[in-house]
Amino acid sequence: MMMMMKRKLVVLAATLLIMAARPSDAFPSTVYIENWMTTDRALSAHCRSRDSDIGEHSLPMGAHLEWSFELDMFDRTLFWCDLAAAGEWLRFDAYKGKDSHKLGSFAHYVVKDDGVYLLDGENEQLKGQWNR
Repeated sequence: MMMMMKRKLVVLAATLLIMAARPSDAFPSTVYIENWMTTDRALSAHCRSRDSDIGEHSLPMGAHLEWSFELDMFDRTLFWCDLAAAGEWLRFDAYKGKDSHKLGSFAHYVVKDDGVYLLDGENEQLKGQWNR
């Protein structure tokens, strides 16, 4: 009886530690994508995960797409986006749960004439280049 109680306490403690290390579900994660291309061409963006389809959106120059979601308990959340403009296309991972410690709860992307960039403070990280 005492051994069973100790096991339950160990399982409870481990569960609480895992939950404490994860971002709070009270604060969902958000992806924000802006069209910063210099030419006046519409950007087509279709973003989805295994469980959610954000749908296809047309973003004129200066417009943005934004959505929020809760992370999977095991950090398996993955959203990817297909972008297209003027005969060019690219695909990139917009949010990976396993990288949530790097991204935090807000991933801000800008789409430029040469590709898509993740804004990290004042730094821009190229995440995908246009294909023809």
